[in-house]
Formats: sequence, structure tokens, C-alpha cells
Amino acid sequence: MELFRVKDNNKYGFVDKDGNEVVPCKYNKANDFCEGMARVRHHGYYGFIDKTGSEVIPCQYGIARNFSDGLAYTRNNGQKFYIDKAGCNVVEANYSFCFSFNEGLAKVCSFRTKEKGFIDKTGQMVIKCNYDRVEKFSNGMARVELNRKWGFIDNTGAEVIPCKYDWAEDFSEGLSLVQLGGSYGYIDNKGNLVVPFKYETADDFSEGLAPVKSNGKWGYIDTTGREVIPCIYDHAEKFKNGLAAVGNGKGSAQQWGYIDKSGSVKIPMKYQMILDSESDFE
Repeated sequence: MELFRVKDNNKYGFVDKDGNEVVPCKYNKANDFCEGMARVRHHGYYGFIDKTGSEVIPCQYGIARNFSDGLAYTRNNGQKFYIDKAGCNVVEANYSFCFSFNEGLAKVCSFRTKEKGFIDKTGQMVIKCNYDRVEKFSNGMARVELNRKWGFIDNTGAEVIPCKYDWAEDFSEGLSLVQLGGSYGYIDNKGNLVVPFKYETADDFSEGLAPVKSNGKWGYIDTTGREVIPCIYDHAEKFKNGLAAVGNGKGSAQQWGYIDKSGSVKIPMKYQMILDSESDFE
């Protein structure tokens, strides 16, 4: 059952697709559902509800994050744990900063020991990192930064793509958007350059296409680098459900609409703004 977050009298609740109230508007804060659970805040403390509205994990935590990989980070009265969906303490998290689990690993770091790396679901530090920055795992790889250059490690901690890029994004549909010398291109998970460094800026692939900017205009390429929709727009968003929002003009003169993957206009470019259905309106 899909539920939608609503706000009434500065309180949050959830309704179904027909507008029926499933969870009354009684929470000070609420997040969208993630892995079947929604984080809510009541009287200053966080807990979790399921899609029936039952408070399956009581609002008792000073800090709590959304569930990811079946676990959620919590902190209360100095005690830090990753909990499961029954509310049981599963992994002790004695680090200064703890992040959500992704692909079985969670990024952690300690101010006291200067230790930085990834723990597994037993709480063991399985990857120690000597990088300036590390990011979460996605598609079996994690972005790392060393001396202001970015590369990738695998889930053993091996540096599989050297830190040589000015910027790198997580892999999406087999390719990573990377920047070098002021231009953008795409590499595969072996580090091979698939799309040359020739774009002013670009975005991740979605549904087989990626927005790219050339000579001040946006268009779309496929995963081979072929330009399938010409760079003729002032603005372009990623494809979702077969359509992408595109726009022309600047400031209050912007006009937005939607195109399909052939470049045909499906919704006329006459709107001042396009809002994603998942946008957070707060």
C-alpha cells in the first residue's frame, strides 16, 4: 500500500491514494516510508511506524535515521546502536560519526583515534581508509578522495580506480560521471573512458539516458555517448517513467514541459515550474 505524507495544523500524518487517513496528523516530524518504516518524531523523540500506523518502535530516541539495509542508526543518552525493525540493538556504534548501511557496510569515523572506514553488520571495522573523504557504497564501489582527487575502492578496500579525477559521482547504470580539467565525461567500472571529456556539465544516467550540457544548452546522450536528443534546452532533468522535464528561458521567464525519449514534446512547455511528485514541500 502506497501512503502519502500530509501536514495539518503543523502536524504530520499519512493518507492513502484515495485520501483516506491511515495515520492521524499527530507527529511533529515524519519522513516518507523507507523499507516499510517511516521515521516519526513525537514530543522531541524519534521512533518508527509501519504502514498500518502502528508505532512499532516507540518514540524514545534523541537521534534516529531512516532504515537502510534493514538497520537504522539511533542515539540516546550517549548510547549509539544500529537497531533492527523489531527495535533490537544489533550493532554497537562507538564512533564519532556513523552513517547508514549500504550493501552490508556502513561508513564510520572517530575523532579520538582518527580512524575512518567501514564496519560490517557485526560491528567489525572491515575496511580502514587512509583517504581524505570516503562515501557510501553503491553498486559495489565507494567514492574516495585523496589530495583533492577522486577515485573508487571496492568492498575489500582495494583502490580499483585511481584517485585522479577532479570529481566523480556514484555509478549509475554502469557508468560514473567524472570531471577532469573542467570538462565532464563518463567511465565504466573498470576505469575505461566511455564518453569523452567534452561536456560543460552533466548528470547521472537514468532509464538509459543522461542530461549533458554543450555550448550552453542541454540535451541527452545514451550509454554509448551517442547524442540522441540534441542540446537545445536551457534546462533539463533526468528521465523518470519515460519522461523528462525540460525548460527554456531564465528566471521568471522560464517555461517548462516534458519530452519523451525520442525528444517529442509530450506536455507543452508552458509551465513556470515543474515539481517532482516525490518533492518535499517543506
